[in-house]
Amino acid sequence: MFKYKNFILVWLSVYMFVAIGGWFWSDHKEIFPFFRWSLYSKTPNTLVLPYVLVTQVGTDRLSTPRDIRTLFEVHHVHPVTVNLNVNTLYQSVKENQDLKSHVFFNMLPKGSAYVLCTKTLDLSKADYAQRATIDTIAYIRNQKLMPFED
Repeated sequence: MFKYKNFILVWLSVYMFVAIGGWFWSDHKEIFPFFRWSLYSKTPNTLVLPYVLVTQVGTDRLSTPRDIRTLFEVHHVHPVTVNLNVNTLYQSVKENQDLKSHVFFNMLPKGSAYVLCTKTLDLSKADYAQRATIDTIAYIRNQKLMPFED
């Protein structure tokens, strides 16, 4: 048992030596696999989750807007891929890029209408889900941004 305690103490001291030595040896003052001193100070306090509500599939108008992730019976795309496509669509709209050749629009038939929304969570609060804010970013029809309808 004494041998195992020595083994643990030796490797713990080597680990600590490298972690603290990162302050002197590295330009970033840290060596990532050992210690990341700034890990939590660089984590944002807000989380923005984009999602897409579908109001029309092809020529069929939906009575209530549905989240595109729940329309698997229509588009047959894996939910992870749908999430990635929604995130890239959100980034494209945010950066005012052209939407004509976007991969997102291959999931549903032409003529479909979408509402791009974001849900913002404040992670600095204890009950962040209760303090969520929902914003409408854009209306999209025929792969074009449409003006907001009130």
